[in-house]
Amino acid sequence: MKKLILIAALAVAANAYTVASFTGLFKDKIKPTAEYAIDTDGENARAYEFMTQTQPRQNCVIVYTSNHKAAVMSCTQVKEGN
Repeated sequence: MKKLILIAALAVAANAYTVASFTGLFKDKIKPTAEYAIDTDGENARAYEFMTQTQPRQNCVIVYTSNHKAAVMSCTQVKEGN
């Protein structure tokens, strides 16, 4: 009985991952406007910049570190005409 429950749980988890991966294929993807490495002491930080696709337009920067503990994102609103 325990084996059957374990198999069912694994099947549900695998199906959820497959559905999430499959639906992600049809979403619009945007490429960063800039990618660069940041020279920091002891970390291999990399940054990606992009513009949001909806109003209000914003310029966003995401910074990832080599330890993959957390990503930091900061956005600033772009003034009209810029």
